[in-house]
Amino acid sequence: MDVLTTVRRLESALHTVPAGDEARSLTVTAEYRLSPAGRKAAFVNGANCRSLQRVTLAVPVTRLHLVHVERDGTARLKLVPRYALNADRRIVRIDARPSYDHPPTADDLLHDAARNHELERAYFAQLTTAQTTRHESNRQWLDEEARAFLSDHARRAVPHPPPTLQRCQIMTRRGALHFDATHDHGVARQVPLEAFRRYQNDLRIRDGHAAIQRERDIAAHAEKETMMREWVMNHGSRALLERTLGPRRVGSQLLEVERRSWRDPKDSLVLPPRS
Repeated sequence: MDVLTTVRRLESALHTVPAGDEARSLTVTAEYRLSPAGRKAAFVNGANCRSLQRVTLAVPVTRLHLVHVERDGTARLKLVPRYALNADRRIVRIDARPSYDHPPTADDLLHDAARNHELERAYFAQLTTAQTTRHESNRQWLDEEARAFLSDHARRAVPHPPPTLQRCQIMTRRGALHFDATHDHGVARQVPLEAFRRYQNDLRIRDGHAAIQRERDIAAHAEKETMMREWVMNHGSRALLERTLGPRRVGSQLLEVERRSWRDPKDSLVLPPRS
């Protein structure tokens, strides 16, 4: 959106020149830097040999597209940011003032600004093309992973966060991939619903297995308690009976236990029956 807006701004009617004003010129400021060789050349010629140079020049109204007016009303020649071709023949942006090996003339500055303007347009067109290509590549990858997930019923979405009817994440060879039914299109839109269905089915299966295991554990515990009570009734002491059965039930249970001799676990003596 920013690229298109910038291109439209450069081509808008605000940069057109009214009839009869072609001969007018505007005074603008240009800023650039001198390299060490340029500072030496300026020193030899008796000119300003500072690294940062700031000059004023007249720009025709017909070349108003080369001028940028700041918020404070200062008009500057558009030399920053700069655009240039790199070794791969791609346009890159350089956020620095241009550097010259000799003091440039007004025509040199205007020529560089015009070239910078053309490269700027090409730079934004390059960004738009690259963004479109990247989006198309990502969409194809999304569709491929979606088809692979839907065709493989053994695959599951990432459990944390759990999948919903609208969103889910699945693991791929390139990392976690996010699916959103409200924004995706085509086959990718079906992935959240299928992932949620598989997740809920796994929960039901897990809960069923847990219930079966819980019933087995309860039955095994009851069997162990029965065996323990039988052993205590036959071989346990009064204190052990009270701990196991409780004081209220010990009296009735001891009626049968006291009719026969039984061995106390604390010692090896046989207790005589009560007189």
